[in-house]
Amino acid sequence: MNVLLLGNGFDLYHSLPTKYHNFLHTVDFLISHQSQKFNTVADVLGKDSLREIDGYIDKCYEKHNAAYSKCELDQNKVKRLIQLAIDNYWFKYLNKTFNKDVGWIDFEKEVAVVLEAFRELKKQDTPQFGQCTVLKDNTHNFIINEFDFFLERYFSDSLDITVISKVSDEYIVEYPLSSGIRHSNHEKIVKKLINQLNELSEALKLYLDCFVDSTVSYIFENEPIIKY
Repeated sequence: MNVLLLGNGFDLYHSLPTKYHNFLHTVDFLISHQSQKFNTVADVLGKDSLREIDGYIDKCYEKHNAAYSKCELDQNKVKRLIQLAIDNYWFKYLNKTFNKDVGWIDFEKEVAVVLEAFRELKKQDTPQFGQCTVLKDNTHNFIINEFDFFLERYFSDSLDITVISKVSDEYIVEYPLSSGIRHSNHEKIVKKLINQLNELSEALKLYLDCFVDSTVSYIFENEPIIKY
C-alpha cells in the first residue's frame, strides 16, 4: 500500500473548496434549491448566488471551472446530503452562527459549547423542570432557541408569545420507578445529539466526495500533473 502524506494547506494551495464555510454555504444552497437538478459540479459551484456569498468558492471555480463542468454529480449522493442536513440541528445551528473568520477548529469549539450547555442543563434538572413554562436562564434560552427537539411549545393567549410548556413525554423518564416523579431523559437527549452529529459527519463526507474528490480525480486522470 502506498501512502501519500500531505502537509496542512495543500488543499487550499490548490484551490479546493475544503473550508468550513464552503461546506456550509454549498449545502445551504443545495437545500434552498432542492427542487432543481444539478448535473455537474459546475452547476452548483458555478452559480452566481453561491460565488457571491463565498469568495473562496468563486476562486476555486475560476481555477477549476473546466474540470467542474466535466464532473458529473451522483444524484443519489446529493439527495442523501440534502436529507441529512435539512433537518439536522447541528447544521442549522452552525450555519446560523457562522461568521467569515471561523475555521474547523472553531467548528469543534461550537460543538463543545453546545455539549457544555446540555451538561449545565442536566445539573439544573429537577422533578419540576418538565413543567416549567418560563425558562429565564441563558443556558436554557440557548438550548430552547437552537436545540428544542426535546421540548413542546404552546402559544400563551395572554402574552401572545411562544413559551415552553414542558419537556416532551418522549424525553421524560420516571425515577424512581412508580414514584410519579418525572425527570428529563438525558441519556436519550444525548443519544439524539450524537446521532445527529454522526449524520452531520456523513453529510460532510458526501460533500467532500461530490465537490472535492471527484474534481481531484478528474484532474489527475485528464490534465498534466506538472500543471499543478
